[in-house]
Amino acid sequence: MNSCWPGSLPEPSVRTLGDMRCVLANPDRSGNIPLYYMYRDLALTAGDRAYLREQNVRFDITVIPPGTVGGEYVKTKGHYHPLSPSGIGYPELYQVLAGEALYLLQRSDLDDVVAVAARAGEFVFIPPGYGHVTINAGKEELVMANRSRPASRANTHFTSRCRAGRIT
Repeated sequence: MNSCWPGSLPEPSVRTLGDMRCVLANPDRSGNIPLYYMYRDLALTAGDRAYLREQNVRFDITVIPPGTVGGEYVKTKGHYHPLSPSGIGYPELYQVLAGEALYLLQRSDLDDVVAVAARAGEFVFIPPGYGHVTINAGKEELVMANRSRPASRANTHFTSRCRAGRIT
């Protein structure tokens, strides 16, 4: 991970098995086992941080170790972005820094579902109105950077939309 970011890193936010129960195919499992790590609101310099805040943009790095939980690959919790003042959802841009990722995107009305595979160096654009989950189906650690707006964490996670084990 340190080879992917030249600056210092804060303590990561950690998503645990217990945090992920609602989005797992086998929700019987629980506990504080860490599944992935999120380094939020990164900037190399004070000037970079001031610029990002002025633009209401956040730069994050997420690290997903390889592995499985209850028979499925480790994945992110998934979320939809809030609507902009114009009523359109905010987009998000990812870059795979190391490893391989599978991004699953779906519209909130479920009219469209897309799978995008990406390798180190490749970018994935999450269009407005699409929720998304990232899966590490590889044998190596997945490290990805993302730029999102707004800088707040006001996303709607899939878990808040779970009904009887289904994501809606």
